[in-house]
Amino acid sequence: MSFSQLCNDSVMICKKDGSSNGPHKCSVQGTDIYIMHADVDVDDGDAVERELPNSKVETYLVLEAEFVKGLHSIPDSWHLHVRKEGSLRSKGGRTTNINIGSAHAIQIGDHNVQHLASALQSLVSAVEESDFEPAEKKEAKSRLSAFLKHPAVTAALGAGAGALIKSLTGQ
Repeated sequence: MSFSQLCNDSVMICKKDGSSNGPHKCSVQGTDIYIMHADVDVDDGDAVERELPNSKVETYLVLEAEFVKGLHSIPDSWHLHVRKEGSLRSKGGRTTNINIGSAHAIQIGDHNVQHLASALQSLVSAVEESDFEPAEKKEAKSRLSAFLKHPAVTAALGAGAGALIKSLTGQ
């Protein structure tokens, strides 16, 4: 079986300048399109159209057009990383959750990060209210502040890290 026999789909490449080329025999597999020949004019940002058996047309945005050099019996090809236009699937990124339990319990943001920030704030309060000497309290808060200033921790906590650091340093 040759690689071209695996290509049961056909697509047109629609360039950003309005021109198009094709049809190209290919294999459409979710967010990937494989075109098993090298002479395809395709770039990042182009559109790919595929006519379906019911005469509807699916349109994909090319996020990355990757040329793959062939090896032995495997021909040169294009691997297109695409996103289906009009898809209702999430495009990634963070989602803000808003939970309102009552007028006194409103939460906006990532539930887990807010719980962590709340727990760290409780830790700071517990250190403040402890029976340790002021110098020991200061050292504990200094170490916690250094932890919170680490880039990985700051990225994970977001804006909450700054507020916690201010509460630790008293600024």
